[in-house]
Amino acid sequence: MAEPQLTGLQRRAEKFIDRTISYSNPPAEAVTGNFIGFDESSVDRAVIQLSNAADRITVPLMYVVNYFEESEEAKQEANRNLTFEKRPAFKPGK
Repeated sequence: MAEPQLTGLQRRAEKFIDRTISYSNPPAEAVTGNFIGFDESSVDRAVIQLSNAADRITVPLMYVVNYFEESEEAKQEANRNLTFEKRPAFKPGK
């Protein structure tokens, strides 16, 4: 039997599997766990494995994608700023 095709959002999220994520759902406290894959019953939900091996939650897949892409974007911006700061200062006439 063929595997189901991934949606575009699932393909974007796929590279973040097995990474740690924090999620807060008011009024509950924030939880931290590992993004382990996709919910079989809903294409737009991600499965988060909590620290207790028996506990799992599902969260919106878009949250997972935004969480990791924004994190990566912030790291890239910090690296660009660090590179810019390391450049020698411009000195006219030299």
